[in-house]
Amino acid sequence: MLDTLTRSPARGGPALRGVVRVERDFTVAPHSLATNQLLACPARTRLTGGGTSLIGEPLRPADAPVVYTNGPVGSILAGEEQSWASEVANRSAETFTYRQFALCARSR
Repeated sequence: MLDTLTRSPARGGPALRGVVRVERDFTVAPHSLATNQLLACPARTRLTGGGTSLIGEPLRPADAPVVYTNGPVGSILAGEEQSWASEVANRSAETFTYRQFALCARSR
């Protein structure tokens, strides 16, 4: 657990007991697409945010891959409503590694 947040149920909602950060790394091979990189929140948590970050730097700025999906899945894929999605296009001859994370709130 990264952080603890509390809110009085009398103020309009359930108390949050904490925020859990889950993460994973994935690679993008040269001249390829990394599609449907999904990171799900653990059971009994709700997705509150997330992100995708390149680990390191490209050799040349012109070779930088393009992150074209970086957000919650929502209702796009059935059964993945509590998942963060990432998709990356790599047009260069380099292999890139990304770190994907999701912030998931626990509730009582």
